[in-house]
Amino acid sequence: ASTVSDAAYGLHHYLRRYLNSSVAWGVAGTGYNIVIPADGLAVACGNPSAMKSKKLKSRIGGGHAIRTASDGDDGSVYVESLGSYRYYYNVCTFGYTSAFWNWEDRWEQEIDWMALHGLNLVLMSLPTEHLWIQTYAEFGINASDATAYFTGPAFLPWNRMGNIHSWSGPASPAFFQQQYELAQRAVERMRDLGINPVLPAFDGHVAGAFVTKYQPQYPGNFSRGSDWGGGGAQFSMNYILLPSSSLFKQVGVAYMKNVVAGFGPNTYYAADTWNEMDPPSFDPAYLRTSSAAVIDSIRSVDPNGIWLMQGWTFYNDRGWWHTDRIQAYLSGAPIGQLIILDLTSDNNPVYPWTSGYYGHWFIWNMLHNYGGKRGIYGAMDVVAATPYTTITSGQYPSMMGVGATPEGSETNPVLYELLFDSAWGVLNSGQQLRGEWQAMFWNARYGSQITSFDTEVLSLANPMLTSRGAYNYIPPCCSHFVSFENRPFVTYDSFMNNPLVTNTAYNPDTVTGALYQLLKPLAQMSQQDWDEAASLPGLKTYRYDLVDYLRQVIGNIVTDAHFGGLANYLSAQFPQGANNSVAQVDSVMQDLQTRFVAAMQDVDDLVGCDDNYMLGRWLQEAKNISPPGEEQLFLTNAIRQLSLWGLIGGQVHDYASKQWNGLISAFYIPRWKLFFSYLGGVIIDSNGQWNMPAEDEWDYLSTIEIEEPITATLQRQTFPVQPTTDIKGAYALITGLADKYLPDWRGDNSWQDEYTIYTNVSIGWSSSQLYQSWSSTAVMQHSVCKMLPECVGFAPNAYGNGGYIYAFTTPQLGSGTSTIYLKKAALAAKKTAPAGTNRKSRRR
Repeated sequence: ASTVSDAAYGLHHYLRRYLNSSVAWGVAGTGYNIVIPADGLAVACGNPSAMKSKKLKSRIGGGHAIRTASDGDDGSVYVESLGSYRYYYNVCTFGYTSAFWNWEDRWEQEIDWMALHGLNLVLMSLPTEHLWIQTYAEFGINASDATAYFTGPAFLPWNRMGNIHSWSGPASPAFFQQQYELAQRAVERMRDLGINPVLPAFDGHVAGAFVTKYQPQYPGNFSRGSDWGGGGAQFSMNYILLPSSSLFKQVGVAYMKNVVAGFGPNTYYAADTWNEMDPPSFDPAYLRTSSAAVIDSIRSVDPNGIWLMQGWTFYNDRGWWHTDRIQAYLSGAPIGQLIILDLTSDNNPVYPWTSGYYGHWFIWNMLHNYGGKRGIYGAMDVVAATPYTTITSGQYPSMMGVGATPEGSETNPVLYELLFDSAWGVLNSGQQLRGEWQAMFWNARYGSQITSFDTEVLSLANPMLTSRGAYNYIPPCCSHFVSFENRPFVTYDSFMNNPLVTNTAYNPDTVTGALYQLLKPLAQMSQQDWDEAASLPGLKTYRYDLVDYLRQVIGNIVTDAHFGGLANYLSAQFPQGANNSVAQVDSVMQDLQTRFVAAMQDVDDLVGCDDNYMLGRWLQEAKNISPPGEEQLFLTNAIRQLSLWGLIGGQVHDYASKQWNGLISAFYIPRWKLFFSYLGGVIIDSNGQWNMPAEDEWDYLSTIEIEEPITATLQRQTFPVQPTTDIKGAYALITGLADKYLPDWRGDNSWQDEYTIYTNVSIGWSSSQLYQSWSSTAVMQHSVCKMLPECVGFAPNAYGNGGYIYAFTTPQLGSGTSTIYLKKAALAAKKTAPAGTNRKSRRR
């Protein structure tokens, strides 16, 4: 192996392929399935002829000594990475995931995970603020004035990128000293494991106190950034020191000297001057000067310094960043001194339309996650094949490696395991994804317990790799995946047009198909098996997957009812011109509220079975890391990020929402109750006529009544940090919810008894009686139908990508090729049956 991180990847590859063991994401060890003999393992890693025998120790797996041996026998495996770098982290990850991490429980385990996945270039932002306090002191700015510029701890990433200042802060200098010391410990560990940390550099943004002090002496040397997130001058529009100013290099060199003094020469340094920000000028000369000033300040202190920048702004603000402007900006740094993170190569790559960043080094990255939200989705075919084909095609010789840049981590472990294997060329052109690689992944995830599964589990993700499958799907930027964690939308149009809305454009039935496979072993077990630590249910990895997939399926059902049904349903239930009564409105609203809230409470209970979904853990981490006297500030930050996020009017509300135990019941459910109460008061005018609700009125009410008070509301409550149920209780809940939402998972189709089924029919269209459903399977549509009080039936596969849900009136049927399920109770109430062919009535 060339480096320690290479050897660590070889170790993990051996553990997975030959010992059915793995180390994947998951808090409190929920991603670990490790079986290591106490006397160690003989492992051949890398090119045997070039290897030297060495010891590698890791706390993972109980701290056993792992021997690497160069025996050179035919059983050795040789793999070579795609390029020089395997990169990890997004600036935002330090807010959405690791804002409150300590060393013992989180950072040490995370760094070991990095090494075992062969990562060798990782962002480390933790020391940024303390380094600024040191630097500002040299320019006569005291610590109090310096920290006044910083945001609260949950929002520091956006202060570091120059987007905002002062919001929800500041923490005390003691906290930033603590983070600096934590960074020193992390950097030492990373270097021991062959990982190159990427430390902060000066990007041009300065505190208001610095401008106040130096603007009289340097008039015209400062400009204000653009507004970001509605913060205005109070919280945004940060000051920028012009690159032409002699102060730029003075500040940049002083900052870099403090970096090197604290961490030694580091080679790799991060700076993002224009992330989601407009430069004061797009003149090519200005852009070139701007980038030249950054790399000059870096290399004036570290002659070998290499600047890392995110390429996100070139995509996000592509209306301004034309290719000639990008080329001008990049030309300020010599080739070989700048690495661009092509931040979202899996979805919206920039390198193809910039000729591979005009010869500058770049890294192919999968961004995938926005805000740390949970959703089962991703582009596995793209991840498996594109890095390999891109780097081997010869078309982009400046591609230097593969990385992951999620805004929030610890979701979709199968996707990230796939990505880092792809970075090592294990999948070649992706042909192994549907067979050999999946078999290795699931065998390693469940170990010897895989024998309890049907052989289909070895291709568990295959249903989601089909056309429009959840793992064959690239969502639009920032789309989210379960509607109940967002502020409810009053109208159909507002639901569809909001950029933060749930977007399950993939076929939700593909996730359901995978869940059926996960549930199969439970159908074959007795409840006594649920208590055995060595059994499949005893594996935390298995329970994590069951909770994750079932959570997504229930969420998809709620989303389907909300998206396709609610607005259309209400307008049809209370049509214009009808004489609607207040009592009728109240009755329907109460019924809808009961059904929607019950489903949300089911998810809250479900996720409470797993450590990865605990609001209490997030809040406890915030409290534990807060300096004395700052607990309330840290809790406010932790809660505010999850809700309004911040700034004026909460323009990015729910961007970082989570399906966490406690958060659903204490925040989302009260908001939905208010939503139904609001609808009941406005959808009927004084004459009993339908009245389209006003979205802005509802948004204001939701903000004032629920979202702004939530920071205080949650601080008055206590939430469990760990699951409170034992294994038997967890699986009783999981199987009970599976019975409720997928009643055929045990092979029992008695749920169909409440329907009369018509086959080979055509269905008359009437917008007043049906809406399109994303799902195309009968059982999923059955569950969606149960969410709407007046649903009389459904038609799976009635159109290309899904089916129809029927309400209020029995549809007109004729001869055709469709199948329709109509509730017997609805037909009996109408005392007539629709015309059609091949009527079937299930009887016991």
